[in-house]
Amino acid sequence: MAGGKRSQDTEEAQRTENVILVDIEGTTTSISFVK
Repeated sequence: MAGGKRSQDTEEAQRTENVILVDIEGTTTSISFVK
C-alpha cells in the first residue's frame, strides 16, 4: 500500500513539474512574441 501511494505521489509531482515547465515556456514565448 505504502509503495503504491509513494509512486502515485511521485507521478503527481512529475505532472506538476511538467505543468510549471509548460507555463514558463508559454510565458517566455508570449513575452518574446510581444517584444
